[in-house]
Amino acid sequence: MLPYELALAALRDGRRYAKRAEQPVRLKTYSGASLEIPGPLLLAEVYALPWLRSGVDAYRSGSALLTRPLESGLKPLALHQGALSDELLAALQRLPELATTQAGRPYRNLRLYLTEATPAARTAYLAQVVAHLRRLLPVYRPPASEEERTPAKTDAERKAASRERVRQAEEASAREWLKGFLTGWDGDVDTPAPGSRWIASELYETAAEVIGDYVEDEEEREDGGLYAVPRQRVFYAVADELLGARRRGAKGSAMLYLIPGA
Repeated sequence: MLPYELALAALRDGRRYAKRAEQPVRLKTYSGASLEIPGPLLLAEVYALPWLRSGVDAYRSGSALLTRPLESGLKPLALHQGALSDELLAALQRLPELATTQAGRPYRNLRLYLTEATPAARTAYLAQVVAHLRRLLPVYRPPASEEERTPAKTDAERKAASRERVRQAEEASAREWLKGFLTGWDGDVDTPAPGSRWIASELYETAAEVIGDYVEDEEEREDGGLYAVPRQRVFYAVADELLGARRRGAKGSAMLYLIPGA
């Protein structure tokens, strides 16, 4: 067996994972049986990433996944992520059946799930794996030609550019968190009720704490950039755009956000 196949077989129940996307997920097969299988991020880390890199050089650029022949030096081309999911499925379905002494339950359950799940459920799971795989790849940075190289910036220009990059990262981090808050993080938690009131300062403190954890773990946003804890004024500017302007509570109390849609 290949090293990444052995790594998958070595997974065992009961291991603790710091990141939610690494934690096991419980999914149902076509017959209704419930199986606990590796979380999509864990499968991307343990199996999909080394599997992909065994055949190609792989990078990311924005939402695209780029590949080129190994050590070719050619410009990488975008790979259709649905096609990659199909290739990944084929590779996983070729995994050999192993005895309980040779492989943990995560390995055995994954083989069973990929055989007995509905095509739609299987596709949805593998799409998450590929999405995490893309985020694990390095950003592709094309070599600059002599003509493309820009003159050196002044100290003031460098500082201004740095401030703008920080602001953009803070804004993107706040926007992603707020969109997750409004959608219940795609169903992981209850969505806020339309018309419900949220104290603006408490909403900011919650967002800053969560985003701070992402920064500490060096996680990437959905667009591939690194998280940055937004300053309060940056967070409020994005929240005013997505939730509507803050309003004063009854009798001059704290500033509130009213969840839209009521």
